[in-house]
Parts: sequence; C-alpha cells; structure tokens
Amino acid sequence: STSRTNMRTNNIECTWREGQPSARLIVLQIVSAEFFVFGQTKCIAVNPDGTRPDLEAFRWLVGRSWSNYPAAVLEIHKALRGHQTGVREYELFETYVVPDEPLAGKAFPKVGSRRSKAQRGGERYDVRYSAEPEVAMLPVSMLASDVCPVTNRPRSDGKWIKVGECRPIVPVRLSKEDAAMGLLKHMPDGRYHPPNHKSGKGKKRARDADPEAPQGPSGRGEEKPGDECALPAR
Repeated sequence: STSRTNMRTNNIECTWREGQPSARLIVLQIVSAEFFVFGQTKCIAVNPDGTRPDLEAFRWLVGRSWSNYPAAVLEIHKALRGHQTGVREYELFETYVVPDEPLAGKAFPKVGSRRSKAQRGGERYDVRYSAEPEVAMLPVSMLASDVCPVTNRPRSDGKWIKVGECRPIVPVRLSKEDAAMGLLKHMPDGRYHPPNHKSGKGKKRARDADPEAPQGPSGRGEEKPGDECALPAR
C-alpha cells in the first residue's frame, strides 16, 4: 500500500513550473514554516526533469540556503530572468499537496479561498491564503513532483497548489489548543493582515518587523531541523 497515514512532513518542497506540458525549472525545500512565515529555504534541484538544458548554467544554485523563502525566490528569479520587479514569490512556486489520510471519496479541500491586500512600494496586490481552521489542521505531504516514486507514473491523490495559498502552515508539534491560539493570533478577525513593505528611511525597520520581507541569503551554514507541518486548505 502507498498510504502514508502515519507519515508527517518535516519540510515543504515546491517547484517553479513553466510551459505546456509543464517543466520543472527549480525545486526548493522550505525547511521551516510556521503559520504565514516561510523561513530557511534551500535550493535542492535545477532542471530536475532534464527538459531545460538552458538551465544547466544555473546549477550553482543547488545547495544554496537562504534565511527565508522570499529571499530565495527573489534571488533565483533575478538569476534566471535578470530582475526581481513584480515577482510574486508566494505565487511563483507550487507544491503537490497529498493528504496523509486518504480522502475516501471526499472532495479535495479547497485552498486559497481568502484574499487580503498587501503593499510593496507603491503597488497593492492580492495575497491568497486559506482561512478555515479545519483545513489548517489537515496533515499533508507537500511535494515537488506529482510522479509516484513507487510506480514512476503520474499520481492522482493530490493537487498542485500555489505554495502561498497553502498558508497558514500549522506545525504538527503544536497541540490543537496551541494551534487554535496561533491561528487566532495570525488571523485575529478570521483574516490575515500582511505586513506592508515600506521604503525610504523606514526600510530597515520595516524589514526587521516584517518576517516576510526578504533579508538576503544566509549562506550555507548549519541547518536547524524543520518543524513538522500540516496544511491549511479551505
């Protein structure tokens, strides 16, 4: 059986996909994630499917580690595309989400149902996420591939989802009570209020207060063990 009822995810894998049929360009491993903050992130593959030989020049990215996910995506996008302007880091990468418990005929949980406004510089944009607590508590595996490692065939027990829409990510180590308190803290009125990315004199201060603001690569350094995660879906 390929059921992974007792399996828990200690990290998130996600990928930047392009084209039809889609080809995976980059695979990232998000080592730590808690509610709306994606922390230490590592690049674990470039051109994993071998379909984009033009990306071979970027293999130097493999093994790079960043202190947070936005910094990773922005640096990678600049390397591949030459700019960071207008990049929506939480929309660019996707993850293949597989519930740890078989759905047994139930519909796949809806994800990304709620929207909040965020601002970066002078631009406002939508941030999608999942607001229902029962979805945030659902144990899942978040993978960078929809190919079954056992049969080497496409699988149908999961769904591709933009990695940002999976938030909030609830660490499995938390009790139900602590998880509920955490959700209330991050969505006090049932809605997430993204921190604004300010510019000018307050830029450093805004970054210090904003855990989502890119802070630059952290180098390879020693990794901290990631929290076990559960998916929020709507």
